[in-house]
Amino acid sequence: MGGLSGVTPSEWSSGEKQSKGHITKAGNNRTRKLLVQVAVSILRLRSPRTEALRKWATGIAVRRGKKIAIVALARRMTGVILAMMRDRTCYLQPALLALAAQVA
Repeated sequence: MGGLSGVTPSEWSSGEKQSKGHITKAGNNRTRKLLVQVAVSILRLRSPRTEALRKWATGIAVRRGKKIAIVALARRMTGVILAMMRDRTCYLQPALLALAAQVA
């Protein structure tokens, strides 16, 4: 789904060398814009439901910059959305899953 939404990095590889470039922008333009918009709101808002995703993206923002972190978060969310559609489940934050396992 990441390739269909256009947020995967383009790649040039030859032999053992591998270099990644800008996002491919393939697929639906509106889907990509909505994913990026959601990623921006996750980084701005301090919702406890999205704390794990925000913490992950903030680490990338420190190392690579905020705009790259936003696109990385949008790409990560495509994987989360795909897994939710495949398993027919709702989003459960990893920290909440760990807490539920301790209680049970």
